[in-house]
Amino acid sequence: MASGTDLVKVGILKLPRDDRAPGLVRGEMRRWLGTEHPALSGLVLAASELVTNAVRHADAGHGRNWVITALHEGGHFLRLAVTDPGSASSVPHRLSAGSVTEPSGGEGGRGLFIVNRLSGGRWGTYVVPGDGHRVVWCHLAPTAVEDEEPPAPLPAASPTTRPANMSSSPPSASPGAAPRLAVPEARRPR
Repeated sequence: MASGTDLVKVGILKLPRDDRAPGLVRGEMRRWLGTEHPALSGLVLAASELVTNAVRHADAGHGRNWVITALHEGGHFLRLAVTDPGSASSVPHRLSAGSVTEPSGGEGGRGLFIVNRLSGGRWGTYVVPGDGHRVVWCHLAPTAVEDEEPPAPLPAASPTTRPANMSSSPPSASPGAAPRLAVPEARRPR
Protein backbone atom coordinates (compact mmCIF):
# COMPACT_ATOMS: atom_id res chain seq x y z
CA MET A 1 0.00 0.00 0.00
CA ALA A 2 1.16 3.56 -0.71
CA SER A 3 1.98 6.22 1.86
CA GLY A 4 -0.47 9.05 2.57
CA THR A 5 0.92 11.18 -0.26
CA ASP A 6 1.75 8.53 -2.85
CA LEU A 7 -0.95 6.99 -4.97
CA VAL A 8 -0.94 3.59 -6.61
CA LYS A 9 -3.03 3.18 -9.74
CA VAL A 10 -5.68 0.51 -9.36
CA GLY A 11 -7.20 1.11 -12.79
CA ILE A 12 -8.25 3.59 -15.44
CA LEU A 13 -11.24 3.02 -17.70
CA LYS A 14 -12.43 5.05 -20.67
CA LEU A 15 -16.12 4.51 -21.42
CA PRO A 16 -18.56 5.74 -24.03
CA ARG A 17 -20.62 8.56 -22.48
CA ASP A 18 -24.01 6.89 -22.77
CA ASP A 19 -26.56 5.02 -20.66
CA ARG A 20 -24.38 1.90 -20.50
CA ALA A 21 -21.52 3.69 -18.73
CA PRO A 22 -22.80 3.47 -15.10
CA GLY A 23 -23.30 -0.29 -15.35
CA LEU A 24 -19.94 -0.77 -17.03
CA VAL A 25 -18.12 1.20 -14.33
CA ARG A 26 -19.85 -0.77 -11.57
CA GLY A 27 -18.63 -4.02 -13.15
CA GLU A 28 -15.10 -2.68 -13.52
CA MET A 29 -14.94 -1.56 -9.87
CA ARG A 30 -15.92 -5.11 -8.85
CA ARG A 31 -13.25 -6.54 -11.13
CA TRP A 32 -10.54 -4.14 -9.90
CA LEU A 33 -11.16 -4.65 -6.17
CA GLY A 34 -12.74 -8.09 -6.03
CA THR A 35 -16.15 -8.86 -4.63
CA GLU A 36 -14.86 -9.32 -1.05
CA HIS A 37 -13.23 -5.87 -0.70
CA PRO A 38 -14.74 -4.07 2.33
CA ALA A 39 -15.12 -0.74 0.49
CA LEU A 40 -16.64 -2.20 -2.67
CA SER A 41 -20.29 -1.27 -2.12
CA GLY A 42 -19.51 2.38 -1.35
CA LEU A 43 -17.05 2.62 -4.21
CA VAL A 44 -19.49 1.06 -6.68
CA LEU A 45 -22.21 3.50 -5.61
CA ALA A 46 -19.91 6.55 -5.78
CA ALA A 47 -18.55 5.54 -9.21
CA SER A 48 -22.04 4.94 -10.55
CA GLU A 49 -23.26 8.34 -9.31
CA LEU A 50 -20.27 10.27 -10.68
CA VAL A 51 -20.40 8.53 -14.07
CA THR A 52 -24.16 9.10 -14.29
CA ASN A 53 -23.56 12.81 -13.69
CA ALA A 54 -20.92 12.88 -16.43
CA VAL A 55 -23.28 11.17 -18.87
CA ARG A 56 -26.13 13.54 -18.06
CA HIS A 57 -24.40 16.88 -17.71
CA ALA A 58 -21.32 17.11 -19.95
CA ASP A 59 -21.88 19.03 -23.16
CA ALA A 60 -22.51 16.97 -26.28
CA GLY A 61 -20.58 17.32 -29.52
CA HIS A 62 -18.05 15.74 -31.80
CA GLY A 63 -15.25 14.05 -29.82
CA ARG A 64 -17.08 14.52 -26.50
CA ASN A 65 -18.65 11.07 -26.19
CA TRP A 66 -16.37 9.71 -23.45
CA VAL A 67 -15.92 9.54 -19.70
CA ILE A 68 -12.79 8.38 -17.89
CA THR A 69 -12.87 6.75 -14.47
CA ALA A 70 -9.65 6.37 -12.50
CA LEU A 71 -9.16 4.63 -9.18
CA HIS A 72 -6.02 5.07 -7.09
CA GLU A 73 -5.12 3.79 -3.67
CA GLY A 74 -3.45 6.00 -1.09
CA GLY A 75 -2.14 5.04 2.30
CA HIS A 76 -5.50 5.42 4.02
CA PHE A 77 -7.99 6.11 1.25
CA LEU A 78 -9.20 5.22 -2.22
CA ARG A 79 -9.29 8.10 -4.72
CA LEU A 80 -11.96 7.90 -7.39
CA ALA A 81 -11.85 10.48 -10.17
CA VAL A 82 -14.28 10.81 -13.06
CA THR A 83 -13.34 13.04 -15.97
CA ASP A 84 -15.76 14.18 -18.68
CA PRO A 85 -15.54 16.65 -21.57
CA GLY A 86 -16.97 19.43 -19.39
CA SER A 87 -19.96 21.71 -19.56
CA ALA A 88 -20.32 25.39 -20.26
CA SER A 89 -23.65 25.54 -18.41
CA SER A 90 -23.31 23.53 -15.20
CA VAL A 91 -20.97 23.14 -12.27
CA PRO A 92 -21.26 20.10 -9.99
CA HIS A 93 -22.48 20.89 -6.51
CA ARG A 94 -24.07 19.01 -3.67
CA LEU A 95 -27.69 19.69 -2.83
CA SER A 96 -28.96 19.52 0.72
CA ALA A 97 -31.07 16.55 1.80
CA GLY A 98 -34.27 18.60 1.64
CA SER A 99 -33.75 19.83 -1.91
CA VAL A 100 -33.03 16.68 -3.87
CA THR A 101 -36.28 16.12 -5.71
CA GLU A 102 -37.15 17.56 -9.08
CA PRO A 103 -40.44 19.39 -9.64
CA SER A 104 -41.66 16.39 -11.67
CA GLY A 105 -41.49 14.28 -8.50
CA GLY A 106 -38.60 12.19 -9.86
CA GLU A 107 -35.35 11.84 -8.06
CA GLY A 108 -32.58 14.17 -9.11
CA GLY A 109 -29.60 15.88 -7.60
CA ARG A 110 -28.89 13.03 -5.20
CA GLY A 111 -25.61 11.95 -6.80
CA LEU A 112 -23.25 14.38 -5.12
CA PHE A 113 -25.28 14.28 -1.92
CA ILE A 114 -24.59 10.53 -1.84
CA VAL A 115 -20.93 10.97 -2.81
CA ASN A 116 -20.54 13.62 -0.11
CA ARG A 117 -21.97 11.21 2.48
CA LEU A 118 -19.86 8.26 1.32
CA SER A 119 -16.68 10.33 1.29
CA GLY A 120 -17.29 12.20 4.53
CA GLY A 121 -17.17 15.47 2.58
CA ARG A 122 -13.86 14.66 0.89
CA TRP A 123 -14.74 15.33 -2.72
CA GLY A 124 -14.14 18.12 -5.16
CA THR A 125 -14.23 19.27 -8.72
CA TYR A 126 -12.02 21.25 -11.03
CA VAL A 127 -11.68 22.11 -14.70
CA VAL A 128 -8.49 20.99 -16.41
CA PRO A 129 -6.72 24.15 -17.61
CA GLY A 130 -6.51 24.44 -21.36
CA ASP A 131 -8.99 21.77 -22.40
CA GLY A 132 -12.05 22.44 -20.22
CA HIS A 133 -12.46 18.84 -19.12
CA ARG A 134 -14.28 18.47 -15.80
CA VAL A 135 -12.87 16.22 -13.06
CA VAL A 136 -14.96 15.22 -10.06
CA TRP A 137 -13.08 13.24 -7.43
CA CYS A 138 -13.70 11.77 -4.01
CA HIS A 139 -11.71 10.03 -1.31
CA LEU A 140 -13.30 6.96 0.22
CA ALA A 141 -12.30 4.93 3.26
CA PRO A 142 -10.65 1.65 2.24
CA THR A 143 -13.07 -0.16 4.55
CA ALA A 144 -16.85 -0.49 4.63
CA VAL A 145 -18.83 2.62 5.55
CA GLU A 146 -21.90 2.09 7.70
CA ASP A 147 -25.08 4.00 6.79
CA GLU A 148 -25.55 5.19 10.38
CA GLU A 149 -22.07 6.68 10.92
CA PRO A 150 -19.95 8.98 8.77
CA PRO A 151 -16.55 7.54 7.82
CA ALA A 152 -13.50 8.21 9.96
CA PRO A 153 -11.52 11.33 9.03
CA LEU A 154 -9.14 10.92 6.10
CA PRO A 155 -6.75 13.37 4.47
CA ALA A 156 -8.82 16.51 4.03
CA ALA A 157 -9.25 18.49 0.85
CA SER A 158 -11.59 21.31 0.03
CA PRO A 159 -14.61 20.27 -2.08
CA THR A 160 -13.58 22.73 -4.79
CA THR A 161 -9.89 21.95 -5.03
CA ARG A 162 -7.79 18.89 -5.63
CA PRO A 163 -5.01 17.50 -3.49
CA ALA A 164 -1.57 18.76 -4.45
CA ASN A 165 -0.37 15.25 -5.28
CA MET A 166 -3.03 14.63 -7.93
CA SER A 167 -2.73 15.13 -11.64
CA SER A 168 -4.75 17.87 -13.29
CA SER A 169 -5.61 15.85 -16.35
CA PRO A 170 -6.40 12.23 -17.02
CA PRO A 171 -4.51 10.04 -16.65
CA SER A 172 -0.84 10.89 -17.22
CA ALA A 173 -0.27 14.64 -16.87
CA SER A 174 2.14 15.97 -14.27
CA PRO A 175 0.81 17.53 -11.07
CA GLY A 176 0.01 21.21 -11.10
CA ALA A 177 -2.29 23.66 -9.44
CA ALA A 178 -5.90 23.62 -10.51
CA PRO A 179 -7.97 26.77 -10.32
CA ARG A 180 -10.23 27.13 -7.32
CA LEU A 181 -13.84 27.03 -8.45
CA ALA A 182 -16.74 28.87 -6.92
CA VAL A 183 -19.91 26.81 -6.82
CA PRO A 184 -22.81 29.15 -7.59
CA GLU A 185 -26.18 28.09 -6.17
CA ALA A 186 -28.02 29.14 -9.34
CA ARG A 187 -26.32 26.47 -11.44
CA ARG A 188 -28.10 23.31 -12.52
CA PRO A 189 -27.32 20.45 -10.11
CA ARG A 190 -25.09 17.60 -11.26
